[in-house]
This record gives sequence, structure tokens and C-alpha cells, in this order.
Amino acid sequence: MSKVKKTAPWRTAVEGLPHARYLLSEAKPQDFNHIAFLSFEKPASHKRRALTNAWLDQVIPGLKESDRQELREAGNRLTTEWTSKELEREAFWNDVIRDETEQQAKKDRMEFLKAAGEQRLRSAERYLVAETRIDFELETEALEVRESTLKTPEETTLSSKASRSDPSDNATRDQVDEITKPADQVTPVQVDQYKNMYGLFGKSDMRIFKDRFHQMTPGKKWQLPSGACAEDHLYQEGLNQTYHHIVHSFIIDLESIEMRRKFGPDWKAVAARPRPPDLDEDLKDYLMTFDVATMADLQRELAKPYPHQEELDPRKHFDYKWIKDTVSLWSNMYTKSPSPFATKGLTELYWRIHVWSCIDTLFDSIDETMFLPGEGQALDSMARRNQDNKTGRKKPGYKTDGTLRTVQIPPADWLVVEGGKSLDIFGAKYLQESGWKVPREMHDILYGRMKDTTPKAARQIQIPGLVLSGPNILALVMDAPRGSCARIRSLKSLTLASDVAQFKDNIKILALLLKIKRLVFNSMELAKQRKSLLDDPLAVWDAESDQDDDVIWTLHPSPDAKGKKRLFEHPSSPLDSRKSRV
Repeated sequence: MSKVKKTAPWRTAVEGLPHARYLLSEAKPQDFNHIAFLSFEKPASHKRRALTNAWLDQVIPGLKESDRQELREAGNRLTTEWTSKELEREAFWNDVIRDETEQQAKKDRMEFLKAAGEQRLRSAERYLVAETRIDFELETEALEVRESTLKTPEETTLSSKASRSDPSDNATRDQVDEITKPADQVTPVQVDQYKNMYGLFGKSDMRIFKDRFHQMTPGKKWQLPSGACAEDHLYQEGLNQTYHHIVHSFIIDLESIEMRRKFGPDWKAVAARPRPPDLDEDLKDYLMTFDVATMADLQRELAKPYPHQEELDPRKHFDYKWIKDTVSLWSNMYTKSPSPFATKGLTELYWRIHVWSCIDTLFDSIDETMFLPGEGQALDSMARRNQDNKTGRKKPGYKTDGTLRTVQIPPADWLVVEGGKSLDIFGAKYLQESGWKVPREMHDILYGRMKDTTPKAARQIQIPGLVLSGPNILALVMDAPRGSCARIRSLKSLTLASDVAQFKDNIKILALLLKIKRLVFNSMELAKQRKSLLDDPLAVWDAESDQDDDVIWTLHPSPDAKGKKRLFEHPSSPLDSRKSRV
């Protein structure tokens, strides 16, 4: 039979007293105290007076009047301790007030964050509405402009290749000359669907474009055999473009099928190419000595002295030394393990150091000229952007990955280089650089070099540009033979051989770079024929026109922040539609 637990008599006695719940929570009457009572009640600070009165007027008197002796003794003890426990009571209530203050501060903080979050949401909603309205306005402007001009050109479908290797097995001297002949493949700069890629061409852009065209002097335009003017064809093509396009700067893309159709029977006159620079026969012979099939043969050729090595004028025969140094640099690529050509994820800087650092020294034999690798600002684009700048704050020029610059005063640029880590003919970076950025940089340089050059010499100046993509190199050349427009053409896209057995492919790249050097040097010599040297030195008060009819026009302004859209963001971007089909 289980035993029944007896209840202490004093517990029965306190059940009728005020605040009996606290009294019963203690193990014995000797544990009763005011601080424990307050902790049990967990009061708020505003209940301090009520609980103090209840303790003094109800709890203690009830204990003193009890029939149980232990309760009466507890009541007398609590009366005696009331004064001595004042500091403990004050500390308790201070803790209560501090906790309440912290809780209120936390509550206020949460309410503030909630209100701020709601405000940010409302701001974001207003921003999205505004951005949607701006996008809609831009689309409407573009559609209005397109509908108000001539009929929409038929969609042109092009197939493109990034590189083309020579089908023959043996390299000959004719192959060295072949690289500057017209390419029969289509490169990304030639793909018409990808050239409208840098922002919507709105009403303000169209107004500037029309004003620039109507300011051209008719007698200074490029008269074609049919009687039409090249600028008129470019103007009509520009009216049809919904997006910013190099045609708005009156640049003819000689690799464009659409341009070929636009000019019709006049295309032969438009696309007539100047004679490419040639190499010395001895230099060609030395290049062909590296047409080898094994690494041992390559090392054997490198061990031989280059021609004229013992002569006292190293600068005169600098190109021979550069060829040998470059071949030695590239030979290291075929001894690495694993092969860089089979390794993914190599950076742009890797290819820049291990392959294309030869460009840094290519022009060392040209006096007062330096190749500046790394990101730097193009001088001529900076000059164009600040020509009418009234803000008092200088605008930066295009940032390039490399620039060839003469360092005399004033300095001048002659070549631009843009690089990437890999060849992706559908990638945004490659398309932007080959179809938009590099052509605009080249145009700025061409305008700057023509501006103070005699008309006959200015029309012979050619400005090159290089697009590096991993082991691939694409060369572009721009000139302005007549009128107010410029022409851009792409040479063959070449790729460094992935195996030493195909080292003849590398000979083509060497020849290409050497011919680019010859082209630059020839342009520098032409630019020395300055118009200012022919002027009357005393006619210092003669006013000069803002636009010289003897040179090309400056670039169309870059898209502003409102109309500027990143690639693939715009729903109707031609790049986006092409990418989806791929």
C-alpha cells in the first residue's frame, strides 16, 4: 500500500493569505523574502508601488496574524529586514527598468527597419515603373524612327569562321604574301546581325546623324563611278539601323555583305584596296627557315646566328633579332606539360605574357615610339570626348589593352590592341571589341592623324588594330581614301599552331605583325607632311572651321547612359536573337 505524502501544516495555513502562490512556491517559511517575491511576480516598473504596498500591507501582516508560529516568525523577520534590503530592492528595479529600455529600443529598431524596408520596396516599385517607362519610350522612339525611314532591309544570313588554315601542306614565300589578300571567310566583324549592338538609336541620335550628313559639302563627298556618293549610301543605311552602328560614323565595313549589296555596281571602286606593305627578300628567306616539322629542327635553327648579327648596326637589322626572339618565346609553348592549347581556363594575361608579349618589342626599332601594354586611355578618343566639354571635368578616353604611341610632343597613337582569354566568336566581349570598340578607337586615331596632314598624304594613312583572343589574332585596318567616310577591313584571322609540326602557321603570324609594323611606319612618314608647315606663319588670326572638308568626320557620339544597354539585356537585341538560335 503506497504512502500518502503529508502536507506541511504551514502550507495549509498560507493558502488563504494574499499572494499565496508565491508563499507556496518556497520550500519553507524561512525562505520568504521580498526580492524573491518580486522575481516570482516578474513585474513591470510601473507596478512597483502596487507590489510594495501589497507586501507591506497584506503579505507581512497576514503572516504575523497566523496561528502558526513559523509563519509569525517569518512575518517579524521580514519586517526587520525591510530597511536593510533597500539597496537590493533598488538594484532589482533598476534591472527591470534597464531591461524594459532595451526591449523598447529593440522594438523601436524593428519598427524602424520595417518602415524603412517598406519605403525601399515602394521606391523600388517606383524605380521599376520608371525604368519600364523609359524602356518603352526608347522602343517607341526606335520603332518610330525605323517606320519613318526607308523600307526595312532584308535579313541577311551569314556564316562565319574565326580562323582559316592554309590547305596546302608546304609553306612557301607566296603564303607569306597571302595573308594580306582579301579573306574569303566571314569574321565576326563582318556579321551584320551582330554589329547593331551598343544601344538603341533614339530620336536625339537620329537628329545628330541627320545634321552631320546635311552639313557635308556635296563637292567633297566620295563620287562613285555611277554618279552616286558613298556618304549618301551610308546615310540611307544609317536611317535603317535601330541600334548604334559604326555606319552612323560613316564607316564602310568592307567585309559586309549588306554593304556590298547597298553599293551595287560601285562596290569594286569602294573596296579597292591599297597595295599592302611588303617585306625584304632576305627577311622572307629568314622567316622560311623556321618552316620545320620537329622540335629538334626548330632548336637547331634557333641555335644559328640570325643574318647580319655581327654587324655594328643592330637597329638596322632589328627585325631579324625580333623574329628569332619571338620564335624562341613560342617554342616554349610546345615543351610545356600539359599543353596550353589543351588546357581550359587560361587567363588573358597568360596568353599576353607567353605569346603576345612579342608585340611589346616589335616597334622598338622605330625612334621615339613605345608600345604601352596594359589598360590605358586612348588619347584621340579623350580629345574627341572633351572637344565640346563644358562641365569643367575631363572625360576619360577609351580604355585599351595596348597602344602604340609616339612620345614626342604632342604624343600620338598609331595602333590599338584589345585582348581576351579565349576565342568565342559569339561571345559579347569578342563581338563588342571586333565590331564596335576597336573600329571606333581606330577611327579616332585616323581622324587625329589626318587632321594636320596634307590631303594627299592623309588619304594614304592606314591605322591598324589587333584583337587577341587566346592564341588567335585578328587584324583590322582602317583608311579614308576619299570623301568624309572611312573604310575598315579585316585580314585573315590567324591562330598559333598547337603543334610544332604546323609551325608554318606561326610564320604567317610573324609576317602579319611585321607587315603591320611596315604599315605603321609608312603612316608615320606620311603624317610628317603637315599642313601647318605649309601655312603662312604670319596668318595667325585666320579663323579655322570646326570641320575640315579634307578629312573624315569625327565619330558619332557614344550612347548616353539612358540609351546604353548591356549585351543580351535588351529583349529585342539582335545578339540575343542570334544567341537563342545558336
